[in-house]
Amino acid sequence: MFRNYMTIAWRNLMRQKGYSLLNVLGLALGMAVALLIFSFVRVDLRWDRWHDNSDLIVRPVELQDFGGDERTDVAVTMAPLGPMLVEELPEFETMTRVMHGWRAPVLMRGEKRLYESSTAYVDSSFFQVFSFKLLQGDPETALTRRDAVVLTEEARDRYFEADENPIGQILRVNNQRDVVVTAISEDPPPDTHLKYAMLFPFDAGLDDQRENLDDWGSNFLATYLKLVAPVNMDTLASKVTEAYHRHGDWAELEFWVQPLNDMHLNSEHIEIDINPGKSSMNNVYALGAVGVFILLLACINFMNLSTARAITRAREVGLRKVSGARKRELIFQFLGESLLVSFFAMLLAALVVELAGPWFADVSGRALEFNVFSGSFATWMLLGLGAAVGILAGLYPAVVLSSFKPVTVLKSADSRSTMGGGRLRRVLVVFQFAISIGLIIATGVVYAQLQYGLTKPLGFDKENVLVMPIPDQGFWDNYEDHLNAFSKVPGVVDYALSSRVPSRGGSSSGFVPEGSDRSRVINWNSVSAGGDKVFGWEVLDGRFFDPELTTDRWRDGDTTGVMLMNEAAVRQFGWDDPIGKTVRGFGNITFTVIGLIRDYHFSSLHTQIEPMLLVNLGPGFSLVSIRYNRPDAHAFVQELEAVWDERFPDRPLDYVFLDENFDSMFRAEERQAHLFQAFSIVAVLIACLGILGLAAFSTGRRTREIAVRKVLGASEGRIFGLLTREFAILVLLANVIAWPATYWLMSKWFETFAYRAPWPWWVFPAAAVGTLLLALLTVGLQAVKAVRLRPAMALRYE
Repeated sequence: MFRNYMTIAWRNLMRQKGYSLLNVLGLALGMAVALLIFSFVRVDLRWDRWHDNSDLIVRPVELQDFGGDERTDVAVTMAPLGPMLVEELPEFETMTRVMHGWRAPVLMRGEKRLYESSTAYVDSSFFQVFSFKLLQGDPETALTRRDAVVLTEEARDRYFEADENPIGQILRVNNQRDVVVTAISEDPPPDTHLKYAMLFPFDAGLDDQRENLDDWGSNFLATYLKLVAPVNMDTLASKVTEAYHRHGDWAELEFWVQPLNDMHLNSEHIEIDINPGKSSMNNVYALGAVGVFILLLACINFMNLSTARAITRAREVGLRKVSGARKRELIFQFLGESLLVSFFAMLLAALVVELAGPWFADVSGRALEFNVFSGSFATWMLLGLGAAVGILAGLYPAVVLSSFKPVTVLKSADSRSTMGGGRLRRVLVVFQFAISIGLIIATGVVYAQLQYGLTKPLGFDKENVLVMPIPDQGFWDNYEDHLNAFSKVPGVVDYALSSRVPSRGGSSSGFVPEGSDRSRVINWNSVSAGGDKVFGWEVLDGRFFDPELTTDRWRDGDTTGVMLMNEAAVRQFGWDDPIGKTVRGFGNITFTVIGLIRDYHFSSLHTQIEPMLLVNLGPGFSLVSIRYNRPDAHAFVQELEAVWDERFPDRPLDYVFLDENFDSMFRAEERQAHLFQAFSIVAVLIACLGILGLAAFSTGRRTREIAVRKVLGASEGRIFGLLTREFAILVLLANVIAWPATYWLMSKWFETFAYRAPWPWWVFPAAAVGTLLLALLTVGLQAVKAVRLRPAMALRYE
């Protein structure tokens, strides 16, 4: 019986090759997009959940009070918090701290000198908390010795040959100390927020800041704790807060506890976080909805074409029923045809995914492991999707076809009267184009916000600024001479030292403004004289740091200093005129305000500009920023590199351009725009495939009518309008539905930005005109073909 069903299904598909091809192409495109999106979403949903006992791993998050209505979530904590919690709270079994290096170290072996930006300093219990697999070495002892280093496979391959055993081998760090390779770890998988190439013992990362080890006021690392058993998170948060207040002195500081399983999709509101690549449930819902809708568009094509073609199969159904076929058997027959089409579409979709995988990885920023023949999740997802689509798309046409009454279809000369569903097909076409139009509008809105972020006045000048790290060794011994040598490179306008650059936020610490005894957690950045010229900050009142005044630069042991602040800080302190007022911070250092700078964006446009204090702390400098006026940036870098290599031969030049550094903050929006653009193109293409089939069938069924009209004097233009008018009305109706729905959804998306582009109203008529023209072009190809057919030939057409 099954073989008979498949044989008849194959013959029917071959008899109508054009419609079969349209069905296969439409379903394949929809399935390919759905496979890519669902694979992407699946990675988001299982992020970090692959760790053993991931439901028992948590981290404390600080809820900091800035003194106003705004409170900030910060996922970095002070060093003594973790050990104290394990010692005082029985809910915790063990803990590990993760501190990323202040500067990228240079690792040396033989002639190799490489920057290692992805390094972390962790406690020896790191592999007891997390389930990163060691290929060589003992997880219990890998990080117990102070001179140890754990390499990933990728890092190992950079320093050792394939036939070498790296265990016990020596690497030199910054040409200052030697470390011993004690273990080799698997490369961290893509679905984890803990990315590293090298792990060092936590104690080794505190050489220059031993005082921070017991400092309850300095946040610079992430703390992870493993629970003994599941507990109520609200109750645990209260206990963590109480334990902190037995040691720390920030009265307004509170803690909440975040499970590891929530860190990837529920951390959008956390402003300071060691969590690259985090997403949100809203993104998951949005992408999942796009995947479902595009798959539905493909299924709608199949249903529309199948029910439209039912006219040609009505007599077949009648004869089968007269011959004794039951309705259930007919449904199985037509479902078999649907599953066969879906099977071919599934194979084509697998090929499309294979070819589009590298592009999708480049656009989405995430490589997807999708091997159809691996027998893994990808295989089962493909097979399951193929079966589900075949049944979903074929069930309604199967029910419709099997419901024809033999008496009606066999006595009717024109079986069109047997075929209902015309209204439903129109509704489905409207739905298809409404989705397509919505995606086009969403693409335009995302691109508008992206362009706004890249062109909005930022409060600083990001163009023509090169930023390079200060070497750990040999710089401060003769730093003025080094800086003077850099300044002599042709094209250098000015330079400044800083701890951060404007596009990368600032550190935060507690400050007490004049007239108050309450500590406020404020962002701060250490900047030298010349920073206003290099970064283009506008001083609204007072002055910037003066290199000629020794009092403008704080040095170890000083109890006084000077600072500048932005407008947001003045508003937070409630001052009218900040010049001359004092702020106490970093223990008992009293800073006098000497200048007010205009607010500038030091983080993304998702957040309001926050208070920022600028101080001139020598020990806090880690970067040299150089403003240049050379059009040939490549040649400028080469000349600067020659000076660098002469002075720091053991450390290769590492640098970034400030504009590229800032623009990278919009990488997520850029990827969203590209993905929406691609999906909207696919949606429109699927919709056009659908109406192409419907138009071909419609014009084919009306061939005699068209010929009669021409014989009676109707012009080709009038007939063309008659054939295209219905589809044009459907597309216009789809716009009426899509506009308000998309406006509402994108308004919600806009609300995630503190600074938004003006609404790009032009995208609405552009989407309407674009889809209408495409629809008319698609239908028009069939209409022109039908209109130009000679009446004599058409009247003999059957």
